[in-house]
Amino acid sequence: MIGLLVLGLHRQAKVDGAMGPAGSDVWSLKMIAKLVPVGLTLRSVSDDPRLRETVSADGRRHALWMCSSPQADHIIGYSGPTRLLLVMDDDRSIREVKILNSFDTAEHLRKVEDSLAFWRQFVGWRLGQREMLTVDGVSGATLTSLAIAESVIECVMASPDLGDRGGGQDEASLNRIARRSLKFPKEITNEEVLSWIKPAHPIAVSNGKFVGPESTQVQSDGRVRVFTGENIPSGWVFRTGPLTDDIIGYQGPSELLMKISDSGVLLDVMLRTSFDNEPYVRYTKQERSFWKRFKNRELSEIATIDLEKEQIDGVSGATMTSVAVAKTIRDAAKAYLVDHADKPVEASSVIGEDARRNTGRSVRWNFSSGELLTAVVALASVYWSFSRYRGNRRARFVWQLMSVLVLVLVSGNLLSIALFSGWTRGGPSYRLAPGITTLLVISFLMASITKRNVYCDHLCPHGILQQWIRPSRPSKSRLGQMILVILHSNVVTASLQALGYAAIASAFIAVVIPLPLNLAWLEPFDTYVLLTAFSFSSVVFFMSLIAARSKPLYYCRVACPTGKIMDYVRRSRHSGSISILDLVVLVAVVITWST
Repeated sequence: MIGLLVLGLHRQAKVDGAMGPAGSDVWSLKMIAKLVPVGLTLRSVSDDPRLRETVSADGRRHALWMCSSPQADHIIGYSGPTRLLLVMDDDRSIREVKILNSFDTAEHLRKVEDSLAFWRQFVGWRLGQREMLTVDGVSGATLTSLAIAESVIECVMASPDLGDRGGGQDEASLNRIARRSLKFPKEITNEEVLSWIKPAHPIAVSNGKFVGPESTQVQSDGRVRVFTGENIPSGWVFRTGPLTDDIIGYQGPSELLMKISDSGVLLDVMLRTSFDNEPYVRYTKQERSFWKRFKNRELSEIATIDLEKEQIDGVSGATMTSVAVAKTIRDAAKAYLVDHADKPVEASSVIGEDARRNTGRSVRWNFSSGELLTAVVALASVYWSFSRYRGNRRARFVWQLMSVLVLVLVSGNLLSIALFSGWTRGGPSYRLAPGITTLLVISFLMASITKRNVYCDHLCPHGILQQWIRPSRPSKSRLGQMILVILHSNVVTASLQALGYAAIASAFIAVVIPLPLNLAWLEPFDTYVLLTAFSFSSVVFFMSLIAARSKPLYYCRVACPTGKIMDYVRRSRHSGSISILDLVVLVAVVITWST
């Protein structure tokens, strides 16, 4: 039943959640049909395949409709894309913008939906207009609101004969306009560039102005021309915001400054500003070895860089943020070369190589040291679970220490409901993470076949830590006795068990319905991966350790959501009987497959 539930939720995520590939017929969706007023019919418009018109029985047009999908599906807000419906008058000016569905966080989406001033900004925009469009975001939901605005701009500026990214003789200028970043609107200033590059001798910089005693070439596209003191051009500085701002790290995108030579070599790169969390941004900025991987390389080489092949797997403690920065560098280099094909490399060579890399070759496996060691430990746990040495105190301590070092310090590969939810939605990342995939498969197979909960009993770092601090004898202190009484309380135990099951339900619901909830915070494992970061996960971490000092493995036995899933699939003498929990899972399977 668990297998059927996971497959059903994965199917639902693809049908309901995915915005759909280019060329998909979004007009066949039931959600659009529900919005068509009674008595009106939806039909195609001959001169623009992106449009539909609603007409009455006598043939009179009521309105023009346009869906933001698939051309704006790449625009991500706080946690996902939002599909919009643009309702227009006969002159193709926007009358209203509606949300069809969204994979962004529900809390942020509600703030945007409640802001009438935000939606009024789009009224009157006309399809095909080329002038710069500006939008004010919604406070407290900046990424979500600006992503919605960028989706509308993408639809408005793209012409039917140009597609979603432009074409024809105005392609370059149209691309630059369409890529104007609402998330990173701040232009580069002379003072900013000068303070960054800190030249050994005086230079003059131009971003469309004459600076100092020397005249410089005026640029209208936002780039900055750098000159030596002798008025000799020495390179360009540009920002990645207008080129790519939809690559999400832990919580949001980041903007970089990139300096290249006239010959197309990346001389320097700096993280300018970010929507991502601290301390991840700070860790990324401070990791010099990470930035060296990109410097002094041809921009055309960076544009086609294979992050997996070169094992650019991020900065320890800030993996998601730093990997997103690496992808931003790569995609910005690609976009820059396309916009400036004559400076210094032909764009066709970049596009051709990128297409060959993505279509002519399968994704490479990530056999980094962390993934390999995780797989080795997972495989070794099969032997260890049957070994007589696990009863030896010293041997058990060595095994536990090795597990903690590999799963926490080396790889950060821990099983959690956040992982289960993410992989249920998008499928397992077995090529990118073969180590944790091996760990997951072995843990479930051993539990369901051999009755042994290998992960919880022998591998989970939090379970090991609780074993290390377990009391040798009952506490005689007043505080210890008080905690013990609380933990033995039926109300407390039942409440914690209910919270554990609620966390599991939230993880599965989040596969198809966006929730304003960070699933990683519902368990203590995020604290092991981040080490120095503090979050609600840290609260769970410390509270569970306090409980373990009075009652051994209390969190594991009562409240751990991941442990409950492992115990549910584990064979036992009660496996053949039907419980209330079995009926709940069965109902969930039926609902998932019947919708």
